[in-house]
Amino acid sequence: MKKRPTVGLALRGASSRSIFLVGFLEVLHEQQVPIDYIAAMSGSAIVAAAYACGTLNQLRELALGMNREVLWGILERSATKSGVYNLDKLEETLRTFTHNKKFEEVHPLMGFVAVDITKGEEVVLSMGDIAHAARITCTVPWIFEPVRWGNRTLVDGGIMSIIPGSVVQQAGIDLVIGVDLRNAKYIFGTTQIFMRRILNFFKSVFLLDRAGKLWEQFAEYMAGTDLFGQYWDAGDYSRGSDYPGKFAVLGRTMDLALAADKKYKHDKTFGCDLLVRPTIPHIPWWKRYLHLDLFDFSHTREMYELGRQTAAEYAPKIWQMMADHETRQAEAEASLKKIMETDNG
Repeated sequence: MKKRPTVGLALRGASSRSIFLVGFLEVLHEQQVPIDYIAAMSGSAIVAAAYACGTLNQLRELALGMNREVLWGILERSATKSGVYNLDKLEETLRTFTHNKKFEEVHPLMGFVAVDITKGEEVVLSMGDIAHAARITCTVPWIFEPVRWGNRTLVDGGIMSIIPGSVVQQAGIDLVIGVDLRNAKYIFGTTQIFMRRILNFFKSVFLLDRAGKLWEQFAEYMAGTDLFGQYWDAGDYSRGSDYPGKFAVLGRTMDLALAADKKYKHDKTFGCDLLVRPTIPHIPWWKRYLHLDLFDFSHTREMYELGRQTAAEYAPKIWQMMADHETRQAEAEASLKKIMETDNG
């Protein structure tokens, strides 16, 4: 019996635009496009979790009714200095969609991408409690406090990963379909990254602890008087601190984003065989700068419908890719068989 090629999705974090993925996955399911693995991060991980646990319809109803009042109801102030809010209530809400299931109990298989800011490396969460893993990968630095997990300090995988196609590849999947909905390259915008580069330049030139402390004091002052101040931090991330300050976390994660940018600068496909990049509603630069696009629900219905339309457009392409893969596989097997027969002859 001919075995079909396996298909995986590499979903970029999309914050409030993640409802696009709800519509996208609904149509793929309706058209019986097989999905064997999903790599996701941030808001896309929530959608992937609901899809794998069979509760996508319930998530759709919540997402379509989402507004700032509902959002503030599932956020609470952090008791530490590592972030403004924590995601404890969000994790509780996620359990209504995951039913406390583990990765090992659902299909498709999944991997949620996070970043260990202590070691500066990507971590793929693919075992254990789905709701807790989704909460971890939604932890946008500075806004939400990092999550301690053993000896690791984890935040949103979007710090170092653009589209997690390599995660799908490493799972042994034949065809990788990437979906990109973000305006910026990483979580941070180009202006924020530029400011961090300037700051690092001055620190490298002056090489003075005193200068670093002055910058840190200035950042704290600006944070208390101006929303823009959060991007001027010069604090250093302390590996030994139980609760590093949110400015230190922000600085550390921005440096990791800079390092990742150098590594993936010339990568255009991110390990994907097909990359879906729909045209999304315009978001003003100042909203992106202040991360207010994370909480912008003004285009919710539009994004959902766009997700359905995009999936309807791309489903035939995915089926064709599967057919082409099967043809190539059959040709390769036929060539190998011919070579073996020639050798035996």
